[in-house]
Amino acid sequence: MSDQSTENTLQSSAPLACATPAVRGPMDLRFLAICIVLVLVEIAIAKYLHGGFIRSFVGDVIVVGVVFSLLKTFVQAASAKLAAGALAFCVVIEALQYVHLADWLGLKRGTILHIALGATFDWLDLLAYAIGFVLILAAIRIQQRRTHES
Repeated sequence: MSDQSTENTLQSSAPLACATPAVRGPMDLRFLAICIVLVLVEIAIAKYLHGGFIRSFVGDVIVVGVVFSLLKTFVQAASAKLAAGALAFCVVIEALQYVHLADWLGLKRGTILHIALGATFDWLDLLAYAIGFVLILAAIRIQQRRTHES
C-alpha cells in the first residue's frame, strides 16, 4: 500500500467529530516559500527602513502572514482557523509587550528573543494585526473562488 493510499485510508477512517488540527506529514512547500519571502521582506524593512509608516505599521500587517504561512506549512487545518490562530498569537505577543515580559525576563536588547517579543506596546499594532488577518481571509476567499471556478 502506498503512503498516499495509507494516508487516505487513515483520513477516511477518522471520526468526523474530531476536528483537531493535525501536524502535516510532508511540509507544504508553497507556504514555506511564502513564509521565507515574507520573512525576507520583514528583514529588509527592519534593516533599511528606520521609521515611518512601513516600518511601524506595514511590518506588523505582514507578521500575521508570516505566522499564518508558517502554521500552514506544518499544520493541516482549515485556513481560516489557522489565520485566527496567527492573529491570536500576534495579539498575545502584543499583550506580553504591554506587561514588559522581555524586561521581566532580563532579555538583553537586540537579542533575537528580545526582538521577537518586542518591547513597546502599541494599540496600532493590534489594528495592523487585524488588517493582516482580514487580508489573509480575503486571500483564502479568492483562492476558494478560483478553486470552485476551475
